[in-house]
Amino acid sequence: MIKKIDITNLKIAFEVLNIQIPSNKIEAEIIDYYDIPGRMKPQK
Repeated sequence: MIKKIDITNLKIAFEVLNIQIPSNKIEAEIIDYYDIPGRMKPQK
């Protein structure tokens, strides 16, 4: 189900970020592309 949320509510905004940031990291690893704003390529 898709539902509108009030992203101006700080509690909700932090909940979204707690999902979005780790998922962006996983996506970057899968596609091997790290030039996403706020993301750094892992050190090897």
